[in-house]
Amino acid sequence: MSAPRHEKVAPPPGQRTAARGAESSAHDDSALEAARSYVRRGWSPIAVPHRAKAPSIRGWQDLRLTNNDLSKHFDGEPKNVGVLLGVPSGNLVDLDLDSAEAVADAKIAAPPTNAIFGRKGKPSSHRLYRCSDPSPKTTRFVDPVDGEAICEIRSTGSQTLFPPSVHPSGDQVTWESDGEPGVVTAAELENAARAIAATAVLAKHWPAKGRRHDAALALAGGLLRAGVLVGLAEGFVVAIAGIAGDDEVEDRRRAVESTHQRIAAGRPATGWSTLSEIVGNKVVNAVRKWLKIPLGGVPSNPEAILPWRRFPVELLPEPFRSFVDAGAKAIGCDPAFIALPALATAAAAIGTTRCIRLKRSWEEPVMVWALTVGRSGTMRSPAFDLAVKPLRDQQAVAVQEYHDAMKEYEREEIKYEEALKKWKAKTKAKGPKGDPPSKPKRPVLHRYICSDVTVEAIADVLQYAPRGLLLARDELSGLIRSFNAYRQGRGGDEAHWLEMFRAGELLVDRKTARTIYVRRAGVSICGTIQRGTLTRAFGREYFENGMIARFLLCDPPSPKKKWTESDVPRRVEANYAKVIRKLLTLRHTTIDGDPLPVPVRLTDKAKAEWVAFFDEHAAVQADLTDDDLAAAFSKLEGYAARFALIVHLIRRAAGDQTLADAKAVDEQSIRVGVALARWFCHETQRIYQSLGENEQQTEQRRLVDWIQRRGGSVTVREVQQNHRRYATAEEARAALELLVEAEIGKWVPPPPGPKGGRPSERFEVVYSANAYETSTPDSANGGFVDVDAVDRGEGADG
Repeated sequence: MSAPRHEKVAPPPGQRTAARGAESSAHDDSALEAARSYVRRGWSPIAVPHRAKAPSIRGWQDLRLTNNDLSKHFDGEPKNVGVLLGVPSGNLVDLDLDSAEAVADAKIAAPPTNAIFGRKGKPSSHRLYRCSDPSPKTTRFVDPVDGEAICEIRSTGSQTLFPPSVHPSGDQVTWESDGEPGVVTAAELENAARAIAATAVLAKHWPAKGRRHDAALALAGGLLRAGVLVGLAEGFVVAIAGIAGDDEVEDRRRAVESTHQRIAAGRPATGWSTLSEIVGNKVVNAVRKWLKIPLGGVPSNPEAILPWRRFPVELLPEPFRSFVDAGAKAIGCDPAFIALPALATAAAAIGTTRCIRLKRSWEEPVMVWALTVGRSGTMRSPAFDLAVKPLRDQQAVAVQEYHDAMKEYEREEIKYEEALKKWKAKTKAKGPKGDPPSKPKRPVLHRYICSDVTVEAIADVLQYAPRGLLLARDELSGLIRSFNAYRQGRGGDEAHWLEMFRAGELLVDRKTARTIYVRRAGVSICGTIQRGTLTRAFGREYFENGMIARFLLCDPPSPKKKWTESDVPRRVEANYAKVIRKLLTLRHTTIDGDPLPVPVRLTDKAKAEWVAFFDEHAAVQADLTDDDLAAAFSKLEGYAARFALIVHLIRRAAGDQTLADAKAVDEQSIRVGVALARWFCHETQRIYQSLGENEQQTEQRRLVDWIQRRGGSVTVREVQQNHRRYATAEEARAALELLVEAEIGKWVPPPPGPKGGRPSERFEVVYSANAYETSTPDSANGGFVDVDAVDRGEGADG
């Protein structure tokens, strides 16, 4: 016989009402007391309807309740207690953990805090912090696959239900640790939230048994190639495996160690591409975005790579075009290796004397930061030296003039001392005898170029370079490492360099207690760097602070060396140097003794061209999913205007008769500036991609570079004969087939042979999809390129 069931018996209606009233009264009292305690802690509570999450009062974000207001807001109907976050509560921030995976990882990865609460359905789901600097923006992280929330930083403009509120689910919100919130910086909290979100989404989509080992290897490869330290990568992978319920956590840890050893030994290792195959592109792209690991502009096909596009020499005005073309042929280097330092040299010659006025509130200076990348033996250094030679020659003249002036000054100083001595003797003997002799003025060494990379040294030189400087250094890795160097408690140099890029103010405190102030510190930069050094020099911090985004980069395929008797014609080199010297004669305008840049306006047609570019570029930038690439595109927008002004002033210095108004930038110069900026958009996208590429992408890029060095077309047999990696014709064809699938190349049907035989089918490189689909012309048109033809993808002759 079964035991009797004990059924609940409902109380009479009157008793039910009394019971509910007692419960409501108790909740009202506890809510009011909680609100009062929050006010005492410096927080801003607000009343929220019972069993609701959202306030019902309009303008609740602006409420700042005091103790005297609380009784009015918390009487009557039962209430929940919300707390305004961010500024209203003294930079109080809530790390809201929505997913179980995020809650689990936060126990390990979140900054420590003694203020934690949650509810029965989601314990430990809210962790409170107080930011020591301005609190971060409210940021939400969602699963890219199903759209479910993972975690959220809740700050100014948001509120959270605090204990003892009742959640809409019926669960009561309760404290698990009612102590003081942890003190953090906004950056620390943002980085922790990003890492928690990345860990949680990977744990949520961690594969089933059979692919977990492969996933750990691929994730390790992606992290380690991105510069993540081995210990951090291990912790990340182990945390994901543990949260996902993976029962072979130790194997996942060893996967990181073995991958590190493979990469260190130069052996292939899987990476993001393989991980995308296992957990999906959406998950991998979200993880890389949250961890701030560059996506590199990779197209939708994760194995696709962007091929090199030759620098559009035809866009340059004379005499720069002839100089770059002749220099490249004489040295045997890619034209880009001369074009970039030549643009920086021209920019430095113009300096702070001119700016381009896009509208009343936007004037763009001409500073150019150019960095040519290549492996040893690519003739970067001779090209660099050739381009900067006119400024070095001018500096040599200035040094000689200074030495001559110093000799004369020393003679005059001796005469002055003798005259002063005689004047003092006469004055002492017979009283004042006229004015004392005038002291000779010490000569100043005018500076145009320097190679010292320290801010202190550059600040010293800028005092004698009112128009600005060219920092020219063959190997720029030392400069890059110095950008954010922390110097004796004074912080990094990053802010100073950002000012010099925009020709802003420079205020430097020297060790000698002397302060140097430069009103307009304009510094252009040009130099070279090896491929391997580039990845090591530009660490993650230079992407985050936007420093790398300011550099114009180029990394052309290494050309095949071939002896040539060609030299740069003296006339061509002389014409280039003459224009540089002409640009050095530009002067500031002066207002109340202050030298100011002369603003150069746009013609009406040029303004229309600029507006069209600006709107198109903004649309392209908005579609970019890679934050690093978007930052670079933002700076290239300004570079389009800088290029236009440089081109305009070169044309003017060279006596271009097609300029209708020598005092205004015309539409032709704007079009060239835009076309150059678009070329750098593609090249930046290509280089950023190579910085984060996987092993297969690296092999593809090397193969494509090799094909392009051979003219852009090869047969399967040629690939097999020149690459030990492809031992058979089948392997060589398979490698080319992958390039075809990635839309990097195509098979070209061969024409019939002269004797009726069938020639070998050829593979031909084609341009891959990128942010801008532009081509470059094949020939010049009457001394200056038809840029309309460039934008249509035609030759200069149409």
